[in-house]
Amino acid sequence: MKSFEERKAEVMLRSEKIVKKRKKRNKIILTLVPLVVCLCALSAAAVPTVFSGKKSTAPESSVNETASETESETYTAPETPPQNTKPTNGSSARLPMLAISEEEGGYGCEAYWAYDISELENANPWNKEMKLSTLPVLKTAADTLVTDAEFAEMEKFLKEIADKLELNSGTLNITENPSELSAESDGIKLKVDRTMRLTVTLDPAVALPQKYDFSYYAPFDSMKTAAEYLKEKYRTLFDGKKYALNLYGGDYDIYLRQHYYISFYCAEGDDTQKIINYNFNKIYFSPDDNGRLFLISIARANLSDKVGDYPIITAEKARELLKAGKYVTSMPHTFNGNENIAKVELIYRNAPWDKYYMPYYRFYVETPYEEIGDMKKHGLKEYGAYYVPAVEERYISNMPLWDGSFN
Repeated sequence: MKSFEERKAEVMLRSEKIVKKRKKRNKIILTLVPLVVCLCALSAAAVPTVFSGKKSTAPESSVNETASETESETYTAPETPPQNTKPTNGSSARLPMLAISEEEGGYGCEAYWAYDISELENANPWNKEMKLSTLPVLKTAADTLVTDAEFAEMEKFLKEIADKLELNSGTLNITENPSELSAESDGIKLKVDRTMRLTVTLDPAVALPQKYDFSYYAPFDSMKTAAEYLKEKYRTLFDGKKYALNLYGGDYDIYLRQHYYISFYCAEGDDTQKIINYNFNKIYFSPDDNGRLFLISIARANLSDKVGDYPIITAEKARELLKAGKYVTSMPHTFNGNENIAKVELIYRNAPWDKYYMPYYRFYVETPYEEIGDMKKHGLKEYGAYYVPAVEERYISNMPLWDGSFN
């Protein structure tokens, strides 16, 4: 079974191809714009002005409906606010309605095999005791071309990391692609995409001292010790800030091998900031097949396009919505309310197809035994991921009602 991180990586490759096609399409459109403008001007000059001074008889509702279809991503509060909008912080500004993006298929389901839910580890700072009334929702740039300003930020990020790795950023030969920048120096390849995720590929891979076990299937304690060594060795990447270890994973593959992943997140700020950092601002270290360090990933998401701070529901309310079928999942099993809900956590989904970075409650649901085949013989259980929006339902324009699709 594939984790959300693995499925996300596959979709990113597909998204890069889509961006290239869109850029080529937009170039064609921009070429045709002057011609269209000229034709419109000629048409306007040729049309008699028999309607001059008269008001249109078309109802306002039809105009508004057309506008909402063509500009669905822009929300303007009407003079008489609908019931599903709410002032922000006592001001007259109103929170836009949010649409949940339908997941692109073909990437497997998000499920985890373990003997017990306690084996699935992570360092998510969220807990049920946190007093959170709102959380920010941020807009992604999933359907737009990379701007010059974005490329400038990407280049600045790339050079910053190059300097921290003691590479000469001033002599780097930076290559620009439709949605990313890349450079190479002294066997180190750097690449940053428009989501501000930068990867450092080490060639040759770097071996850790012999006393450290950084192999792909190293046990939890060994990976924890290796993580502490890597944090110290690459301390310049942490900017002197307080970073917490997020040693996550613990599920098994079809060969009954257990695997953990190493990442760190900035643990500074209040509860909301820690949640944001855990989901968007991380540093990852990955081994190759021989237990050597070959990849460092630094996630520093661009969160500047904030939609607003939205009221959120409790985990208990989210559980009720889950039982009512108001969830999204990649699992083939439809939740009917009788399954064991083994665990819940609050996370931000940041899949490439999402138009918004929104908080969700992720429920780990133990699926029926007959659906995991031979794994049952080994005593393993399958925990599928089911997501319920954490934002209050009145702000969701297409709240999912699961029948294998959206309403």
